[in-house]
Amino acid sequence: MNKRIGIWGDFLYRGISIDETGKNVYLSKNCVMQLNEKNDIVNYSMKDLNIKKAYMYISKALEYDHNFDYLILELGYVDFVNALKNSELVQDFSKYFNLIIEEIKKYNIEILVNKLLISDFNKLLQIYGIGNKNINEAKEIYNYFNEEIERIATHENIEIVGLDCFLKKKKIYISSDGITFNEKAHNYVRDKITKIVSQ
Repeated sequence: MNKRIGIWGDFLYRGISIDETGKNVYLSKNCVMQLNEKNDIVNYSMKDLNIKKAYMYISKALEYDHNFDYLILELGYVDFVNALKNSELVQDFSKYFNLIIEEIKKYNIEILVNKLLISDFNKLLQIYGIGNKNINEAKEIYNYFNEEIERIATHENIEIVGLDCFLKKKKIYISSDGITFNEKAHNYVRDKITKIVSQ
């Protein structure tokens, strides 16, 4: 039976890669397009979706339409980049992530969450021109965000879309830009989500 799935993300679920000139390009075979072949997908993913903005948008959207079997959250990437520029923003992530989970649970919708996946910290810092942060500081913030996602997900009994393959064999899943995900990665995500929602 087909599922109605809402997706809130900024990075992976927008299906964006970066070409050799540094411009964003759209992957036509991204995981969302593939999931939509057998499910009813509503993709709310957008550029610059930080956690505070996501809370406001999700709360409003659910007031008008909460007829979903699942909501998939891929949040934290924009907040990670912002926290590299202003460390005071780090604490906002847990607060608003919790509020988002509480809001979705009001409607008895199953939730799936993704952790952050960053393959090359050096390239990321170069892309955003963040020269005043070293790699260790960036990794500390990255680890904190992922630990908070895991802590909240465990406490709320929410399934994390496990993407362990990226950590073990990340090179084969990363585009030539060294940051974004290629079609192999999107196929893997499609299969993982399909398995979960088919149970």
